Amino acid sequence: MYPLKFSFSNKVIFLLVSIGLISINVYAQDTRAQIWWRGVQLKNNNDTNRVVRVYLDKYGYFYPSVHVPMDSNGFYYPQSKNDATDTVCGNLFRYFRFNKSKAKVLFNYYHISNSGDFTVDYYAVQEKILQNYNWQIHNLIKSKHAKNIVFLVHGFNETDPTSEYQYFENQVTSQGYDKKVKPVYVEIFWDGLTTSRGDKFLTVWKHAQNNTRYVCLALRDLMRHITDRKNFVIVTHSLGASVGTGALFNCTSKWRKSDEGYVDVELDSIMRTTPAPIDVKVRLGMIVPAIPGYTTFVDFNNRSPTIKPMQNNIERVIIGYNPQDYATSKWFLAAKLGATTLGCDYGYPNSHDEISAVFRAMKSCGYPKGQNIVIPIHFTTPKKYVILQDHAFVAYMNDQAHFKIFLNDLFN
Repeated sequence: MYPLKFSFSNKVIFLLVSIGLISINVYAQDTRAQIWWRGVQLKNNNDTNRVVRVYLDKYGYFYPSVHVPMDSNGFYYPQSKNDATDTVCGNLFRYFRFNKSKAKVLFNYYHISNSGDFTVDYYAVQEKILQNYNWQIHNLIKSKHAKNIVFLVHGFNETDPTSEYQYFENQVTSQGYDKKVKPVYVEIFWDGLTTSRGDKFLTVWKHAQNNTRYVCLALRDLMRHITDRKNFVIVTHSLGASVGTGALFNCTSKWRKSDEGYVDVELDSIMRTTPAPIDVKVRLGMIVPAIPGYTTFVDFNNRSPTIKPMQNNIERVIIGYNPQDYATSKWFLAAKLGATTLGCDYGYPNSHDEISAVFRAMKSCGYPKGQNIVIPIHFTTPKKYVILQDHAFVAYMNDQAHFKIFLNDLFN
């Protein structure tokens, strides 16, 4: 598929849509950017015998049990302002640090003795939460005699992906994979930030990308805590690809140095002390990944510690791409404003493109036949804006012919 050719008017429409200057119900969403998952967590609390749901804030902190009382005001407002750039508000560590009565309930619920050091006690709670998730996953695997653990990861600007996750799970069932694959599902709810305001879109998008650096390592930590070492299958949509890839290997090349130097030091320390899952078979399926190709996969072997190709346990990477997707293509901005080039991939296989760049990156890592691992699939979705196509996860799953190929490559 060659790059699309646009008239001037279509280019203008394309650009405006892509950077968020045109939106429907502009003021319909809260402009605070951070996503408060407790409401979704409470709503989903009764549906716990089929899946395990994991809730994470923007810094990769795990939400506590619904039996620990929380309120959104305390989450958003330990200070008077809050937006996507705010490092004070909108994370659970700060919430409990500024709410001593709530922190006391939290520590009591998880049976954490008061050490006098809030940070030590809070991280002890995080460890207890991870152990509880492991217990839930173990019980689900045991009851279903599961062979595969399927992690589902949503993307940017998603305030409740529950129905999309269920749609995917139902598709797997309807296409007959349950008996063969015997999956259990771990649904990841992470803070990809949210806005429908055009004047905030670029700022929010930038920081949503940055959040993936923390969330991916939290997902990696969860994977490390799972005692049942079944096959791992990671399915991502859009910016969720940054979470999925970062959980499997250290994606350091695609990130610019932070203006705040301690951030890079902190993340590097977490990466180096949290090994990626290299002891289980892994398959990664990415629907319209909003990430760059070459600078992501050039780090394919960097897994803390670095592996050699003969040690590689990632069997397949399936890339569902669409050159006409309105969100990832962004016209000439696809490689700007945070590259999303892998999801749109102009030109494959007829010209210089991002999937070919992935093959070059894989070759540089010692995989001269990268096509044995990386499998591209060209999706088509319904029109959304003039000639531009839909970005929604469900829209891709409704491309039945290509989604069937996607599932086949993912599970067979």
